[in-house]
Amino acid sequence: MEGLSRLPLYLQVKNYITAMIDSGKYLPDSKLPTEKELMEALSVGRATVRAALMELEHEGVIYKRHGVGTFVCAKKRLSPFEPIISFTYSLEKMGLEIRNVVISSGLERPSGELLEHWDTDMTVGRISRLRLAGGEAVAMEDSYFTKELYDIVKVLKPEISLAHAILSSDGVNVERVDMRIVLREADKNERSQLKLKNGERVAELTRWTFDGEKAVNFVRFVVCERFVQIPFGE
Repeated sequence: MEGLSRLPLYLQVKNYITAMIDSGKYLPDSKLPTEKELMEALSVGRATVRAALMELEHEGVIYKRHGVGTFVCAKKRLSPFEPIISFTYSLEKMGLEIRNVVISSGLERPSGELLEHWDTDMTVGRISRLRLAGGEAVAMEDSYFTKELYDIVKVLKPEISLAHAILSSDGVNVERVDMRIVLREADKNERSQLKLKNGERVAELTRWTFDGEKAVNFVRFVVCERFVQIPFGE
């Protein structure tokens, strides 16, 4: 592994394993090297290898058979929407370590802009998060989901990309994304949470995600202006 790389070691290990799978060295349902073999080959610790394998398992790249080993999943095509809507995807490509802090999570009735596609008698799930990259707060996010989808994403670990979870969820076929981005002055709370410099603006993204004609997810996302040059979302 590259000790001077900006990427954390576990992401370097994850990328190494992914590259081996993409190259065809490890085919679907073939067995990966053991944790010990990866530790010795890459000169990293067990915790680093386990963190990489855990993330790959959550993403559906590999699966484990208790007492047997770790195997490659049948390859799934990356959704064309993921590079556009996933903030996690974009930051990883920039070599930044990502951390998410869940501020609140729960059920509520739609109101305000949510009524554009949802009715007041529905129950939707909301997850509010603070997004950090390289230890720095870079975005504030409110994500709303249909009750069925919320039951899936609410149990995910904070580091898991919600966009990836939606796009790879069984029973959800994302066919349309409506997105709007506006550059504006930050309010007092945004300046405090994101520790903005004087004169630094924010980009506010609002996005609806649809399964056919059904709206399944709405996101309101406020990010530092300096990150606007990359696609962003969950």
